[in-house]
Amino acid sequence: MALMQIAEPGQSPQPHDKQLVLGIDLGTTHSLIAAVKNGQPTILADQHNHALLESRVIYSKNTVEVGASSRSEQQCEELEYVEITSIKRFIGRSSAEVLELLSQYPVSYTWDFSDPKLPKVKTPQGLKSAVEISSHILLALRQRAIDHFNIDDVNINKSKAFQTVITVPAYFDDAQRQATYSAAKIAGLHVLRLINEPTAAMLAFGVVNNGQYVIYDFGGGTFDASLVSKSDDIYEVTATTGNTFLGGDDIDEAFTQWFLARYLDTQYSSHLRYLIREAKQSLSVSDETLVLDKLLTKENLQQAAEPIVRKTLDCLERLLRDAQQSWSNIQGILMVGGSTRSPMVIDAISQATNHVPKQEANPDEVVALGALAQARKMTSSDVEHLLLDVCPLSLGLETMGGLVEKIIPRNTPIPITREQIFTTQKNHQSALLIHVLQGERERVTDCRSLARFELRDLPPLAAGVARIQVQFTMDADGLLSVQAKELSTQKQTSIKIQPSQGLTEDQLLTLLKESQTYGQEDVMSRMHMTSKVELARLIEACDFALAEDKCLLDEPELASIEEVLMLAKQSLADDALNRQQLDTIVAQLKASSEPLAERRMNNAIQKALTGTSIY
Repeated sequence: MALMQIAEPGQSPQPHDKQLVLGIDLGTTHSLIAAVKNGQPTILADQHNHALLESRVIYSKNTVEVGASSRSEQQCEELEYVEITSIKRFIGRSSAEVLELLSQYPVSYTWDFSDPKLPKVKTPQGLKSAVEISSHILLALRQRAIDHFNIDDVNINKSKAFQTVITVPAYFDDAQRQATYSAAKIAGLHVLRLINEPTAAMLAFGVVNNGQYVIYDFGGGTFDASLVSKSDDIYEVTATTGNTFLGGDDIDEAFTQWFLARYLDTQYSSHLRYLIREAKQSLSVSDETLVLDKLLTKENLQQAAEPIVRKTLDCLERLLRDAQQSWSNIQGILMVGGSTRSPMVIDAISQATNHVPKQEANPDEVVALGALAQARKMTSSDVEHLLLDVCPLSLGLETMGGLVEKIIPRNTPIPITREQIFTTQKNHQSALLIHVLQGERERVTDCRSLARFELRDLPPLAAGVARIQVQFTMDADGLLSVQAKELSTQKQTSIKIQPSQGLTEDQLLTLLKESQTYGQEDVMSRMHMTSKVELARLIEACDFALAEDKCLLDEPELASIEEVLMLAKQSLADDALNRQQLDTIVAQLKASSEPLAERRMNNAIQKALTGTSIY
């Protein structure tokens, strides 16, 4: 057995203490696992020397198969079975989200939507969630490690044996990352960390020169682009973008639809899609090929795939705009993912960026090898590099008036902890609702709700007196936890954010595009709403003060403040007033209420000093 670590004589680990350090690329169409074997980082192949494991799970009544089916056509006809592919596209999504995706991406298997939060696939073994299905893929990869290193799976400490880093798309949100964690746990893997696929690729490319690099990761089901800055042994992700519903599968579907539109005598089927995929791969190395006796050319493929490739180039441009960089400052473009093998993709990138993409590494294997590099770093002091990732979308919470206060801005390096002090908006408020949001806009209605939780048993203080410390923590895996604490009593509560659904392509692009399109409008709207909130709070404070101590005012003073207060309430209800008009009314109300505020303060001081010696 090849040992992963060197031990001094007499200090070799006991069989139940043995560990494997693994890197896993859990892909949409193919998955891989890497480990150190004979001292070298190695992609572990199956018994047929196939490194790629098809991310395909086949359920029959008594068996579960992972990868390409070994059954004959006759066996498939005789047995009841369900074949599930591209499950990664549906992991961490709600029933509504899956229904929407199915309208764009039809599959051959049937879903059950009886649970709004957890859709499941109908199989001969019952209903299976995307997490359960993904766990079978991870189990198959885990078995490869067991076979390669002759591990006795019975006698090892399973909670520590498989020290694993798993990669995810950069734009996987918290629900999708949590679902990936859950699948790994079911498969008996100890996850050291989740890292973004483009980031993992950067580690595996073995880049020597310092500078800024773009990682173009075009896989079977997702597209990611990241800008990574290398400075000696520090790798810092400075910006990231992508599309969780864009990949080689979409080229297959577009080419299939192109074929059907021209040959109407052909019916859509999974077999036809398989033939089209084979034709796509063939046209990467030849000028023409046949599908069902129909001649297809490289130009036909380019025509069908051009809109999809264009979407990836749009992402690259958005990436550089976010980072405020130009292509002249980029050291190189690193190609990752099987779809980057296409000459059409290489040519499109070269023309758009004036850079010749780097293809020195195997685009299918670099992600798994990068995950292994990170796993080795986390389990050994021999590997020297520091990996810094970023928060892909801004995170914040709702404040009075339906505004969003951003706590962790987009593209902030992670892991990160940020704190901010808030207060209550009502007198004697005993509880506080914490509403956590994700997005780039200024209004709650324009952002995505992640979670709500309450901080209860607050001390009965006047509005604005309580001090509530809210802490956002995003760990290295991109998982968020939020804690709220009342500082005088130390009463606190917290939550780990596990949203019920993931971001679709349209939601993601909408969040980013709208933040740019409506940026100035949002700022003006926020300033207007802030003035309105301030006026509302001042009106409430005046009402409260008058109810308790209007006897401190003479009749002219009382009449004056009541007149201004009435005007303020009318103004608050008038949506036509602009920010400047609201600020003027706020100033008037503050001026008219100042005598009452001073006398209330004096009264409070006198009561506090009654019977107390100051000498």
